[in-house]
Amino acid sequence: MQQLKGKIYLLIAFTLAGTSVVTSSILSEQLHLFTITALGLGILLLCMAPFYGKKTLHTMRHMDRHDWFLLILQASFGMLLFRICLLLGVSRTSTMEAGILSGTTPMITAVLAFFILKEALAFKNAMGIGCTVAGIVLLQHTGSTTWMPSMQHLSGNILILGAAASESLFNIISRKQRAVHTPSSKVPIHPMVQVFIVSAITLVFCLIPFLLEQPVKTLPMMNWSAWIGLIWYGLIITGLAFFFFYKGVGYCSAYTTAAFSGMMPLTSVLLSLFILKEPITYIQMIGSVLIIISIFLIANRRNKARTDTPFEAETEVTSR
Repeated sequence: MQQLKGKIYLLIAFTLAGTSVVTSSILSEQLHLFTITALGLGILLLCMAPFYGKKTLHTMRHMDRHDWFLLILQASFGMLLFRICLLLGVSRTSTMEAGILSGTTPMITAVLAFFILKEALAFKNAMGIGCTVAGIVLLQHTGSTTWMPSMQHLSGNILILGAAASESLFNIISRKQRAVHTPSSKVPIHPMVQVFIVSAITLVFCLIPFLLEQPVKTLPMMNWSAWIGLIWYGLIITGLAFFFFYKGVGYCSAYTTAAFSGMMPLTSVLLSLFILKEPITYIQMIGSVLIIISIFLIANRRNKARTDTPFEAETEVTSR
């Protein structure tokens, strides 16, 4: 029952996170990178402060260095680097391709799980990695007569892969955090408190670049759709999605988490097709299918030596 609950949490988390590609594409047309990040996080923190501010301060007083180190890593990879790569990438490539390339997260997570968490790499995992690489190559074909993509298009896809790698590192760090228990942990960290702290750390990281972008000049020119996008980015993509992720990751293995991260590209592609009306070539469709196949290959891993086991109590997420 706990494993099923964890999988439902992850399903919701990555489905919501999948809307980040389309939202980032819409927002990047009106706002600068760090303005989007800072304003989204600011909206989230203002809404959360009345409900979790006191609890967060209490938790922070009892956190040790290791707690802070892990939370800073999560803020660096899961929020800051992910958003920098994603927001820069969607301005250089299509939203469709960005969504599909985010499907490389399971493959990258599988590789990191093998090297960092020492989880065995099964034959299906290796096949999944091969399908992902082939899919990435085919996605570079934009429909022109030459297979050589433009430098802007190629750099955009590389940045999206960087976002996927950042997401994978965040998944591994979060999983490792749940899998290690030490007696030095003094206080459990509630999922929403963890979202609050990680968001606050990320906001501190982006304050100086945010001010250098001179937001006072751009904010008056924002339309209602940009404000709705910022609210969605802050409250839903960051707040709600991260809450469900922190609730679910403690019950599932790194491979299960990697498999459910495949919901991100699926959501992104569907939104790109039906909302943004973006085209896709037949060769890119083949590449997309290969990446989707790789997700299923990695998701179907079976390893009797290591199964999904819960590492936390049902009502709280600890910092270890």
